[in-house]
Parts: sequence; C-alpha cells; structure tokens
Amino acid sequence: MPKIEFKEETLNGRASIIGYADREYLTFRIPRGNKKYSHISLQTTDVKIAHDRVLDVYAATINQPLRSRSGNLRFAKICEEFLEWKQERSEISEIRETAVKTYSQ
Repeated sequence: MPKIEFKEETLNGRASIIGYADREYLTFRIPRGNKKYSHISLQTTDVKIAHDRVLDVYAATINQPLRSRSGNLRFAKICEEFLEWKQERSEISEIRETAVKTYSQ
C-alpha cells in the first residue's frame, strides 16, 4: 500500500486530494461504497490547481457506474469448461469415460 504524504478533504468531506509518496501527481480519491474508492490522477502537483479540477473530475466519475469483475475467468467456470472439453474428447473416443470421472473428482 502506498504511503500517504498529504491528505486534504474537499467537496464538503465527500472526497479527498491525496499525495502519495511514490507518485508524482496528486490523486483524487472518491469513496464508492463501503470499502471501495475511485482513485483519479489530477495530473498536477499544485494543490490550488487540483482544487480547480476536482469538481469536473468528481462529476464525470460519479455519473459512471462502478467497474466490476466479469465472471468469465472465475476458477469454477474454468473448471467447468475444462470438464466439458474432457467430456467432448471422451465422446469421440480420445480418452476413456473413467478419465473424465477422475478429472471431475
């Protein structure tokens, strides 16, 4: 986790301008739920310029939905696809049916 060097509340406490130790520019952090945050680079090191950019960035970010992970690469889904592939191979007699049962266990 990056170390916070500078933190200032903005927009009546709804967001923060943060300066991290390992980053060049200031970052705008918006809470989006219980433990989720949106972090947007403000592309400046000056706090006054950052305060000017905050409102535009906040409006653009709040109007967009949260990004979510797709369920395409979950471990369970990958296992199901692997077993389907093995089943197809057993149907064309490349492997035995007992091998498919062993894989499914």
